[in-house]
Amino acid sequence: MKKVFFVLVALFVLCAFVSASEVIILKVNVQLANVRSEPNLTAPVLTQLKMGTMLEASGKKGDFYEIAVSDESGKISVGYIHANTVEIVQAEGEELAQPQEQPEAVQEQAVEKEAAEKEAVEEAPKPEVQEPEAEVKAEAEYASARTGIGLMAGYALPSGYGGGLAYGASFSFGFSSNFGIEISGLRFQSAVDEPAEADRETALSKGKLTVMPVQLSLVARFPLSPSLTPYVLAGGGYFLNKYALDSGVQGDWEDLGFTISEKIENSIGFHFGAGLDVFMGSNLAVGAVVKYCMSTTKGKWTMNETVSKIEASGELKDLKLKPFIIGLALKYFF
Repeated sequence: MKKVFFVLVALFVLCAFVSASEVIILKVNVQLANVRSEPNLTAPVLTQLKMGTMLEASGKKGDFYEIAVSDESGKISVGYIHANTVEIVQAEGEELAQPQEQPEAVQEQAVEKEAAEKEAVEEAPKPEVQEPEAEVKAEAEYASARTGIGLMAGYALPSGYGGGLAYGASFSFGFSSNFGIEISGLRFQSAVDEPAEADRETALSKGKLTVMPVQLSLVARFPLSPSLTPYVLAGGGYFLNKYALDSGVQGDWEDLGFTISEKIENSIGFHFGAGLDVFMGSNLAVGAVVKYCMSTTKGKWTMNETVSKIEASGELKDLKLKPFIIGLALKYFF
């Protein structure tokens, strides 16, 4: 019977030792530390702990220690506290250091010092949330309005008239973390094929079309994390259009005794699109953007007979510019 009793006692002591060795003793070293529901900076705050609070952590996930916290009703739940807000008093497998006995005078001085520090902390104004500097900075930038400049390069898929290599620049101004405006300028050039016989009098002849839309967009941003922000945009703009007739076509008409020219007018247009910004740091981002542009313009063709000086002219109607632009962007935010 005694042997059984000693075996049970030994097992109990062993379990207690193993359990104690797996616990990490922590101490809060900031005035107020956030305890979150998940081990990330965007998770809801369950509660806040004051400086000097002693904690037992059962483990660590990334930069967060896993601890047990209780709400006002006394319900226990698992929480996570950032490593920058605490200091380790006892690590796994270590024994908690025992304070040495002090002379009475030294103990009295320590008590007076602790009381003075406590009074100073209580009298000092406390912010609603006080977290480590890195955490505060990340959350502030994540939730702030973003203003910056950008460069874009891509390809304009031909639709109607328009297509070819596209490039441009932009300036964006954020009213808040979710809404802002963007002013952008693009340029792309495309080859125009010879029109069908039925459209010859109302469509552009073979040549090169250059389109430079200057656009104003309303931008809605949806930050998912400090490093990932998708967005949508829509707006209008002014299309600067220029057309150059193919030199071979001009030469063929000149051989027949005619000079020919074609001109295209500038136009108003609209656009919509979407994109994704991936932040490589607090200010620099790379991403992708797609944009569909819509504009309709018109022009005029003129033909002169070299000998008789007889001139003929006509209108180029319903010239549709509908490029679908796919590009990569590099942005710097202030």
